[in-house]
Amino acid sequence: MIDLMRKPLNWIMVILAFALIGCQDKPTNYLTFQKSDIATFESQLNLSRNPDAYKTYQQYGQNDKLRDAVLAIQYKNYFKAEKILTPLAKAGEPEAMFWLAAILYGSNMYDTAKAHELWVTSAEKGNPYAALIFSPDSPICKQYYKSECSEKWEAKAKVLFKQRATSGDVRAQFYTKKLEKNHQVYIDAIIQAAKNGYLLPMTIYSNRILSNKDNVDKQSKDFAIKLLYFAADRNFIPAFDTLLFLDSTKKSNYQELEARATSLGSIPALTAKYFYLKKEKKYQEEYIIAHVVNLLSGDNTFISMDYYKNPIVKEYSQIELNKLKNIAQKKYQAINQTIYIDGDHFDDNQNGYDL
Repeated sequence: MIDLMRKPLNWIMVILAFALIGCQDKPTNYLTFQKSDIATFESQLNLSRNPDAYKTYQQYGQNDKLRDAVLAIQYKNYFKAEKILTPLAKAGEPEAMFWLAAILYGSNMYDTAKAHELWVTSAEKGNPYAALIFSPDSPICKQYYKSECSEKWEAKAKVLFKQRATSGDVRAQFYTKKLEKNHQVYIDAIIQAAKNGYLLPMTIYSNRILSNKDNVDKQSKDFAIKLLYFAADRNFIPAFDTLLFLDSTKKSNYQELEARATSLGSIPALTAKYFYLKKEKKYQEEYIIAHVVNLLSGDNTFISMDYYKNPIVKEYSQIELNKLKNIAQKKYQAINQTIYIDGDHFDDNQNGYDL
């Protein structure tokens, strides 16, 4: 059973998670932004604003047996994810093993050991992300499995990614190029991934530029923001989550960004909206947002806060409150939930192989 003390459902901390990617460690040279990158991007991508240009690449289809579990992990609903993944992992499904390990590790010694076993088996069964967990550059390996970190696992990941890449796996195509650890190849891989709707590499790259506050000029910052808008225009939630908390953005089109982000199911955007409504004493809307967040994530923090602090909870009849819950249900059902995490970026505390 997962120890939720290690993975608290604290959405306040999640708000800046993506904006802070890159702050924990200095990236290796091939990941470092270079001024010449700007011309490369601009020559290969049309970076003009074009909202809803196309949908993002989906790693799991609507009917995929792992989709609900990975969505639950993305929204920190670990109980739901564990319930779905456990029987699949026991049946030997390598993807399920990988994701079950992702929510078990770090909880306690037993679960961390269990996660190790699951990741090793998953890698041996052909999952490249599981092999990457044990690469020398993996934050998880360095923290929890230091004696296991080995170049052999990275070599295995490269082979497995190449196999997946030949079948059209967009993420595998990106990692096949990225693992060459050549800056220009890495930049070209980000651009090609973006063209194919895989926008996480571009968002991470942009966030890394913005996080380097001591060595970024206005041109570089404007370039990074332009890339984030490229991703946001294609409905990529993590790009919204960075843009919403940039001071320069709040002065202009914050409301537009917030409206789109909340409609997509961004928990940071919904969190910000909740506290704004609370401050403005818009209690009905606050109550609705609290229930939307609960439906998405299983987190009842805001519902609990409303129970003690929202006056309508005691003033309204149960019938009136149920009407508001029905509105929340409809808003929840209207959200086209998309998966934006992947096998290398599933934990806000680790931020993936990049670092």
